[in-house]
Amino acid sequence: MRGRPFPPGQSGNAGGRPKGATAMARLIRDETRDGAELVEFALSIMRGKNMDGTPNPMATPSSRLYAHQWLSDRGFGKPTQDVDLLVGAVELTPEQAAMLGALRMSPHERRERIVELKARAASNKP
Repeated sequence: MRGRPFPPGQSGNAGGRPKGATAMARLIRDETRDGAELVEFALSIMRGKNMDGTPNPMATPSSRLYAHQWLSDRGFGKPTQDVDLLVGAVELTPEQAAMLGALRMSPHERRERIVELKARAASNKP
């Protein structure tokens, strides 16, 4: 067990956020034009450029990827995580089972299955 467990009903952070945190956030916003400079910097790294637009040979693929993820997370929010949850036993109709199977396929697998079904339908025509 790590740390000291807190008694039930007692917060592990009773004092709340440190008082200087809001002042620091305000200072950063004031000094970076409400974060615009931070975004410009991350964009330049993502594009492999310096802030003046010249190529940056030090921008590694991993730093460019990190800048891309940072911008994406802040611009669009972090991606949601899907969780499969089964509560009780459920019987699916054949149509529901087929739809569920299609959802689990990759787009490539789905395209192959559609071609296969179309070919089967064409061969069954009178």
